[in-house]
Amino acid sequence: KVKLFNDVFRILKPCGLVTLVDWITPEDIGPSEEKLHMGDISWKETESSYLILLKNCGFSDIQFFNENEAYIAYVKDLGERLTSQSHKDAYRHLISEELRNELIISNEKLLDAIISGKQTAVMIRAARSF
Repeated sequence: KVKLFNDVFRILKPCGLVTLVDWITPEDIGPSEEKLHMGDISWKETESSYLILLKNCGFSDIQFFNENEAYIAYVKDLGERLTSQSHKDAYRHLISEELRNELIISNEKLLDAIISGKQTAVMIRAARSF
């Protein structure tokens, strides 16, 4: 992530803003690596570790906005779509039953993690000063 944010800072114009959405974990859990259901590895920062990372790359005016409510609605909607017969019929040629089941499980785990407080969806906004 350091290389990514160093590059973003480098190409961002003075007084420019970068906005991203990511998952963070609570401070008491700490930054952590997580193997996702479908085999990917995810590195989850805490708010404080993200703050240090972005400051060390030169960013200022760093703000965090909790987006859990929007993501809970999105995840619930996605779950309903994935299990609907019309979605199954429309995307049968693109999504195998095995993949669909993996997506449903992954989606359910995501919803549980948000509701239980194990992770938070945040929008992060940071500035490049003059």
